[in-house]
Amino acid sequence: MKKCGFGFQPCHVWAIESSLLCLAALLMSSSAGLWAQENGTIVGTVTDPSGAVIPAVTITVRNQLKGSVARTTTTNSGGNYTLPGLPASTYSVRAEKPGFAPATRSDLVLNVGSDVRVDIALTVGAVSQEVNVTAAAIVLQTENAQVGESVTGKHIEAIDTNGRNFIQLANLVPGAVGPSLVGSFNTPVGVTANAGINFNGERQAHNVFSVDGQENYDRGCGGCIEVVPDQDAIQEFKVLTSNAQQDLGFGSAAHIQLEIKSGTQNYHGEAFEFNRNRVLETQPFFTNKAGLKRPYENYNDFGFNLGGPIGRPGKDHKSFFFTTIDWRRLLQANSFSGNGTPANWTTGDFSTSVNGIPNPAILDHSAAGTPCTYIDPKLGPLAETCFPIISSNGVNNVIPATPNLGSTYHLSQNGPILGKSAFLFLPPNSGTQAIGGVTAPVNVNEQIVKIDHQFSERTSLMFHYIRNGITQVVPRGLWQTGTFPVVATDFLNEPQSVLLKVAHSISPTLLNEFVVGFNRQPLTLLDLGTFAKPAGLTPYELFPENPESRMPTITIQNPQPVSYTAASWPWTNVLNTWTWRDSLTKIAGSHTLNFGFEDLHYLKQQKLFGLTQGSFNFDGSATNGFYLSSDAAACAAAKLAVPCVLSTSGNSFADFILGDAQAYSEEQTQTLPAYVNNHIGLFIGDDWKVRKGLTLNLGLRWEGMPHAHERHDNAAVFVETLFDKTLASTVLNSKGQLPAFNNTTNPYLNGIGIGGKQVPRGFVENHWTNFEPRLGFAWQPRSGGKLVVRGGVGLFYENIQGNDVYNIGPNPPFSSTPQIFNASLDNPGGGTKVALPGNLQSLEPTYPQPYSAQWNFGGEYQFTRKTILSLAYVGNKSTHQAVNRNINQPLPSVAAYPAPGINAARPYLGWANINEYENSSNANYNSLQASLRMSGWHGLTAGAAYTYSHCLDYVDNDNPGGNAFNAYNLAREYGHCGFDVRHTLVVNYVYSLPLFNRASGVKRTALGGWQLSGVSTFYSGLPFTIGAQSGDNAHCGCGGYRANLVGDPNSGAGIHTQAQWFNTAAFAADPAGEFGTEARNVMRGQGINNFDLSLYKNFSGIPLPRSKEGGTLQIRFESYNLFNHTQFNGYATGFGSGNFGQATSARLPRQLQLGLKFLF
Repeated sequence: MKKCGFGFQPCHVWAIESSLLCLAALLMSSSAGLWAQENGTIVGTVTDPSGAVIPAVTITVRNQLKGSVARTTTTNSGGNYTLPGLPASTYSVRAEKPGFAPATRSDLVLNVGSDVRVDIALTVGAVSQEVNVTAAAIVLQTENAQVGESVTGKHIEAIDTNGRNFIQLANLVPGAVGPSLVGSFNTPVGVTANAGINFNGERQAHNVFSVDGQENYDRGCGGCIEVVPDQDAIQEFKVLTSNAQQDLGFGSAAHIQLEIKSGTQNYHGEAFEFNRNRVLETQPFFTNKAGLKRPYENYNDFGFNLGGPIGRPGKDHKSFFFTTIDWRRLLQANSFSGNGTPANWTTGDFSTSVNGIPNPAILDHSAAGTPCTYIDPKLGPLAETCFPIISSNGVNNVIPATPNLGSTYHLSQNGPILGKSAFLFLPPNSGTQAIGGVTAPVNVNEQIVKIDHQFSERTSLMFHYIRNGITQVVPRGLWQTGTFPVVATDFLNEPQSVLLKVAHSISPTLLNEFVVGFNRQPLTLLDLGTFAKPAGLTPYELFPENPESRMPTITIQNPQPVSYTAASWPWTNVLNTWTWRDSLTKIAGSHTLNFGFEDLHYLKQQKLFGLTQGSFNFDGSATNGFYLSSDAAACAAAKLAVPCVLSTSGNSFADFILGDAQAYSEEQTQTLPAYVNNHIGLFIGDDWKVRKGLTLNLGLRWEGMPHAHERHDNAAVFVETLFDKTLASTVLNSKGQLPAFNNTTNPYLNGIGIGGKQVPRGFVENHWTNFEPRLGFAWQPRSGGKLVVRGGVGLFYENIQGNDVYNIGPNPPFSSTPQIFNASLDNPGGGTKVALPGNLQSLEPTYPQPYSAQWNFGGEYQFTRKTILSLAYVGNKSTHQAVNRNINQPLPSVAAYPAPGINAARPYLGWANINEYENSSNANYNSLQASLRMSGWHGLTAGAAYTYSHCLDYVDNDNPGGNAFNAYNLAREYGHCGFDVRHTLVVNYVYSLPLFNRASGVKRTALGGWQLSGVSTFYSGLPFTIGAQSGDNAHCGCGGYRANLVGDPNSGAGIHTQAQWFNTAAFAADPAGEFGTEARNVMRGQGINNFDLSLYKNFSGIPLPRSKEGGTLQIRFESYNLFNHTQFNGYATGFGSGNFGQATSARLPRQLQLGLKFLF
């Protein structure tokens, strides 16, 4: 293919990018572009007493908070005016023309990205007869079809969130599903904060977060926020959930926009302290059940903010500042609950286990093997050698301590394993569970500085700098699956955001804004605790790299799963994001035209995740088997005659103490690749006022989003077309090993394509036809009436997250992850020089761009100046969504009983799992959404958001995590979304109690000034799936099996309790070679019934120098889950596990917090 530019790109790609950059330069050099999406617009029509429009009326808009003129324009021949590009604030609009009395509308609240209509009727009269009208508390959205809502300054400060993390405010919006944000303490940091919220059935990772218009999102982290501003530093929180206009892109779900407070013409500030501790906590359900002490917790959030003019008081100010310094200190007990290990198991005594160990290789047996036949439902009669389950001392299921009576295995061969690894396991202290807690410190220091400067009425500048300094200890390891807090993660993070914005009004009808921004997100992770191998415990390793001599990861599956890992640390990750945006708005008659260009450039250096210390998996396969039984009841249950042949699934812990793993894998090395990504967006739009009361929103956006690539091309993928079957390896033995290395690179690089050489730099085909039409309308049947009807449709392409390329790093030739089956703990490679089939990560070459088609139709009705009801149908269809599919998965029918191991049954011989990221999944969502907003009604400001919805998909998440377990039948994964909550109702309110409001000064100060605020949340239950018995049931190395559904899981007595949430008898084990008959996500958990309530006492009018208002001391009493409802949110879903069917976790109990503020 011909190369252009510097010889690195195909000519058509180079031509497109060069043209776009030239266009961007032209736009910026001519002051072109669209006003940023965080700005708003004031529109209106001026009429005379007869209703006729008045042209040439002078319109002056003043920013009431800064005391300055923001913009001046005149009405056109149709009496209309448009004033775009106004920052969120409170404004007044003045209309004047000779012969008419001037009219002013004041206290107009313009929210982030909103359009406010201000129609003014002038009366005949002199200047001295000016008419002043205060704006309505809330207004109809009459100018566009966007779906979303805002929470503004005072309401943000009054609504308490558990952890003082702003993301919980998103639950107040219709279409939002964030059950993990309810009844939980949300850690006030970015990466480990819970940003897990879905909007309108879209995936969490497809949301886009921004601060002051600057992207605030770590792409590739799976939905992580970068900087987390203090809640009291936020002027406005806005969520656009559907049909955003053309100026918003690079994401197909919601846009969550934050606006940091700005300084005003008067000095305002506050100092605050919030505290909670164990004295104020209620005992959690499971620690109370276990008879444990109340978990320790101490949280302090303290700091101050200050804003005002720069310069001497009493002057006309052009510069304003706002700053915040905030310290957050959390020391919290991190509770854990896992399967405890019975003491007798550590001595090899499994006589009380529900899972027997009749494999003749590990049992004492005094009788010779008895031939018998086992009837397999799929394969028919199978000849087996059956042994009676007895030991030399007459006790069943006991592993002998030393070789005895021909026994092959015994405890003494792996004695050091038990002695040196006792710290991995805890004994049960509550039934079969081991429950407890450890403290986890979190320290956050935050600084925010925001500067606004008005050079003139036509030109302004805004700058912000935000920094979070974070140190945190995660007891069970960050992003890890360890059951108990044996190895912790020391997490260091210092995200920063810098933004500069310049706005210029070229003329009253031509406006420009330029934005440049930079975000940096550095992460460092270190191991703490017991992570090094104890002396004397030296499992064999395939490769020499193992920083800090870490213990291997150990996973024990059934019948009581437990795991241990020292993770991939030490580990580093740095993301740098540069943003450029330029924008133009042109007002031409009844058309408001807008054009724009933006560019996002990413550079991410991320060390590979990799268990270079190795990872063992024990699944009971070493101790399963068949036995001849004379137990009449057992044979009758199996519908067999006595004596009968029965089977057992084995015991994973028995496999472990014998050192007999089902599989072993080990990362060869951890490199530090650097991935580059550059995204370009162009857009054009027209808000066309067709006639009075009818506006059409016509927009088109184009996005060029080439796939990320490794900067030095040190990355490779598996490509099916490069695989040569004639060079495929021969699998030698039951461990799935390959022949020893020879002089050639094949077959050990068979099918491997290196980026920039055999495959494109980004490994997949790039798509340059991502055109996104956005169409909408807003219609008022009666001009100036109380009803508006709105609707819209649009396409939204998704900026593919970075984890797909980050996870290909371990691929050969730059690294490898060999996997061995039936591995020995002390020598997994068999001690011979062999090559071992490795796991690969690949990308499907065509890789179509994911997108979402969104639509909505509904209306708003304003009952009073203070109350608005909204009702809408909102839906979407998401296409080409990411899924992770193992293209080297053996067919279950082939691999059910393979003699040489499953590596011999794979399509691409010589390789183990080849997980391919492909965009082949779809989803759909339909909903009825309603909201009620009320502002300032007898001291009550409130909102209610209700959604009735249904979401269907194949997988819920982007990679990693969006796995199709049966690679050959993706359709079987289609079912309810994992976040499909059919009914949600969230009510929020702030109420100033009318107590002693008319009393005298002292009495009013002492007894009045009370406020109530709260959020009440009601959800129906989340879906979940019942997994099959542990182990590789289909013998395909794929997992994800489901149980067979043989009855009604919601029938029977005693269900929907902690001890038995569902009817466990409704499920049965699936036969070998099958994935189970249960559909995905057919079960439902407990719903949510949660009340958060706060009570404030304000002591106002405290004298302060040079202050007319004085200061206010506010005492806050906050409660979360006020009525202490126990709400389960986790269940034992593994069929055959010791706690199968039990509720295993719950949302937090009642929590109390005290707060103190001084405001001025």
